Amino acid sequence: MNNDKKYGLVAPTVPVADTDGLIKTVDLETDIIIHFPVWYGAKPQDSYQLLVDGTLVGELVRFPDPVPVEGSVKTLTIPVNTQLRQDGRYSIGYRATPFPGGTSADSAMTSIHIDRTPPGAALLAPIIFPSATFGDSLSGLIPGYAGMGQGDVIQAVCNEMNGPTTTVAPEHLTTSPINIKFEREFLSNLQSDEITVYYQVTDRAGNVSAPSNASSLTLTI
Repeated sequence: MNNDKKYGLVAPTVPVADTDGLIKTVDLETDIIIHFPVWYGAKPQDSYQLLVDGTLVGELVRFPDPVPVEGSVKTLTIPVNTQLRQDGRYSIGYRATPFPGGTSADSAMTSIHIDRTPPGAALLAPIIFPSATFGDSLSGLIPGYAGMGQGDVIQAVCNEMNGPTTTVAPEHLTTSPINIKFEREFLSNLQSDEITVYYQVTDRAGNVSAPSNASSLTLTI
């Protein structure tokens, strides 16, 4: 609304958010708490109120007498069910208003990211095995998929046993293929020449994909 420099209103922090603002789905099961410090010059009955994307949310809160010391932590609550229903980014802040009247000021904003969408959309392609022969390990290539992001964890499953995992790195988002290795010892322990392999993806927010299409292998261990 107005210049935040009058009060020196710093951006709030969101303890459950990652450094890039992502909030895990498990943390969206309850309302989100933001923290901010009492600003210099705050007086009794001065008020503060939550801002979400520039819109005031909830009731304003007034400082008591005496006012908490400058820099002490205050909190506000973002109602998840009404304010964070959609996936995407939100700008979070607060508005300070002096008592009994005067010019309000908005804090600097903090960006949070809500993602409830499982990776892969409706389809994950099967693992590609360029060769069914191997030395100490067998390499598989995982094609790119919808919503692929850095930090996604890919879990391979072989004959319904959890196999190797790999994590999506920045280079996988451009040109480098996603490689996953199956060690000889693991494959030997399956005690079968016929192996069905699929994978699932868990993104950083905790969303889990549907199982991929399966690949079938016939191996001589």
